[in-house]
Amino acid sequence: MGDTLRNLLTFAWLLPLVGFVIEIYALCWTHRLSKAPAYLAVGCIALGFVASLTALVQWGNETHWAALSPHHTAAGHADEHAHAAAEGHFHAASGPADAHAATQH
Repeated sequence: MGDTLRNLLTFAWLLPLVGFVIEIYALCWTHRLSKAPAYLAVGCIALGFVASLTALVQWGNETHWAALSPHHTAAGHADEHAHAAAEGHFHAASGPADAHAATQH
């Protein structure tokens, strides 16, 4: 999966750049009324989008969309800390601000 994703994302990044270069240099060898360089540039951008979307779908299928699952939310993380605090599991203070927050006034 790693090589395929790398290649797809490399193409997704480079194809719009190639389209821009084609459009700029095509002005030198074609007359300015030709729309072919613009069509090539738009085609490169569209292919870059397709490569990016393909990489997203492939990554999502390989990871079973784990990044979008509800257990990766900040609220879930706070609930884990509240549960640990209720059981008496406290983290050691890592700095002056944490030490001050841990003391009771």
